[in-house]
Amino acid sequence: DLFRTWWEDRYSPIYDGVNKITGLTVVVIDITERKKMETALRESEEKFRKMFHSSPIAICISALDDGRILDANYAYWDLTGLSPEITIGNDLVALNIWPNQNERDEFASKLRAKRSHYDPDSKFIDHNGNAKSTLAFYEIIEIGGQERILSMFYDMSAQKNTMQALQQSEARIRALLKATPDMLLEM
Repeated sequence: DLFRTWWEDRYSPIYDGVNKITGLTVVVIDITERKKMETALRESEEKFRKMFHSSPIAICISALDDGRILDANYAYWDLTGLSPEITIGNDLVALNIWPNQNERDEFASKLRAKRSHYDPDSKFIDHNGNAKSTLAFYEIIEIGGQERILSMFYDMSAQKNTMQALQQSEARIRALLKATPDMLLEM
């Protein structure tokens, strides 16, 4: 693309005093930079779209004012147990993601004041009412002149379950060692 240039032509007829065309005005504008910026923007949007939809982090974009879900990725559908057909355009309270409107409104108000929120020990309630341990991050972003909430959740349930199993195993071993006579020999 080193030598490729883009041009835009504009033509206007020149009239005499009796509406007869006597000439033509031609304006040629070099629009190469605009085309390069459009291409860069398109590529950037495509990269974002691929990262958004293929991320293992559950991501949701919702309206700040009313909580309607505007977009989400597949990890979000897995986490919530919902489908895009049911979710897109509906609000989080109606979908039982938030327990009630007052709690959702209070959260939105605090987020509006702070602009972002990180919760390392969030309890995410899925559509069936199951609590899942997640890392949660919320950020206000602007899309189309409207404030939106970018929400990201990393499901920590498997890690939490593994930690609990390990702690229980350690507790059993400690109890067993405490109950064992002092003559335990280590080789």
